[in-house]
Amino acid sequence: MIQRIFTSNGGEVVLGLHQAELYYEVIGKKGAPCIVLLPGGLATVSDFNTFTLYLSLHYQLIGIDFRGQGRSSLGTIDRLTYPLLMDDVERILVKLGIEHAGFIGFSDGGTVGYHLGNSQKIKMDWLISIGGTWCYQDTQSTDHLTPAQCQALFPAFYNLYQDVNPDQNFTLVAQLVVAMWRDGSNENLPLDLAKQLKCPVLIVCGEKDTALLPESALKLAQQITNSSLFIVPFIGHDAFNVPNNLFVEGMLHFLTRVRST
Repeated sequence: MIQRIFTSNGGEVVLGLHQAELYYEVIGKKGAPCIVLLPGGLATVSDFNTFTLYLSLHYQLIGIDFRGQGRSSLGTIDRLTYPLLMDDVERILVKLGIEHAGFIGFSDGGTVGYHLGNSQKIKMDWLISIGGTWCYQDTQSTDHLTPAQCQALFPAFYNLYQDVNPDQNFTLVAQLVVAMWRDGSNENLPLDLAKQLKCPVLIVCGEKDTALLPESALKLAQQITNSSLFIVPFIGHDAFNVPNNLFVEGMLHFLTRVRST
């Protein structure tokens, strides 16, 4: 029987830089084309279960918890960056023998996706970036966010972290994640890297998103040669959770297009 959702349990770990144990799960159709799913900050791959049912019969899905989040440990670091998270993803995919894949990333996962589009180790077939920020202006709403506020704003993330994470230090992880959001350096944000993407890209943005503003999403789409823009009405940052499967319709339409090219 094909496993169709992520469970945050029963996956495997890969050793990353600075002694981090990086958790991943593989579900879906064995031997089918691969899709790598990258979650948002402080979240886990189980967030994608709202639409994995639509993909798992036709694709092999690889879900990865970023270091310090979900079931992945933080390791001996005092700074998180998007390039470091990209390296973590590359290590897992190299271990699995994955040479190319499509990617779906939400928020931080989308931002890491823009970095991975220029990877020398993994070929990106296509990218769906849901609310993935790409320039410092996108992240200014987080400038005064504290770990306590993160816990209050994202109680489901906090509770799952407490249930499954090996480190049990949410305050430290929240501090490092927020610091990464605030880091507007050229090294950290994919400002120029995103513009260099050559594969098909679907940029998804909620109409009421306050992190990736629709105007910013439009500006980015205009700079990526092979991109489409999907503004999802009536919803904010987590555009894939819109009712009535509106995101799913757009996602499946995009996948049909990339399969036919």
